[in-house]
Amino acid sequence: MADTPAEHDFAVSWSEPRRGAARGSRRWVPRLATLTTATPPPTRLFPTLQAEDTRVTIIPNFAHIKFDFISGECGPFEPGLPVEVPLWLALTLKRQLKCQVTTPKWLEIDELRSAIDAERESTGFGDKVPYHYLEIASMLLNGAKEDIANQDAIRTAIEDLKDI
Repeated sequence: MADTPAEHDFAVSWSEPRRGAARGSRRWVPRLATLTTATPPPTRLFPTLQAEDTRVTIIPNFAHIKFDFISGECGPFEPGLPVEVPLWLALTLKRQLKCQVTTPKWLEIDELRSAIDAERESTGFGDKVPYHYLEIASMLLNGAKEDIANQDAIRTAIEDLKDI
C-alpha cells in the first residue's frame, strides 16, 4: 500500500532549476520531502530538568529589573527583598555570590518528619513534598550549603523518606 499524505507529514523546499533548463528560466521547482516526526522523550526520564523549574525563594544582594525567560519573567530584584525564581536561576546566582537561598518550608526537618509519619501510615505524603523532592533536595543541599541549617538531619530524613 502506498503512503498517502495523510500518513506522513511533508515539507516543501524550493530548489533552483536544473542545469538543462531553458535559458532565462527562473522557475523554482518545489521538492517534497517527508519529515521525520520524533516524539518527545518521556518526562520521567528527565526529572532533574523538571526539578530545576521548581520555584524557590531567594534574597538577592543586587538590584535589577525583571529578567524575561522563555518560562516567564523573574524579578524585579531589590537587595534584601525575597523573590521567587526557578531553582536553576537561584543556584546560578548563588554560585555568583549574588543571593542567599531561603530553605523551602517542605525541606525543614519538622515538615520532613511529618511527611515520613504520613507515609508510614500509608496516607501518602501528598502535597507535603514536591514530586521531584529527591532532585530538588540534592541540588539545594549541594549548591546552597551555607544557606541550609541542619543539613545532616535533612539528608537523613530525605533518605528515610526515599526508603519507605
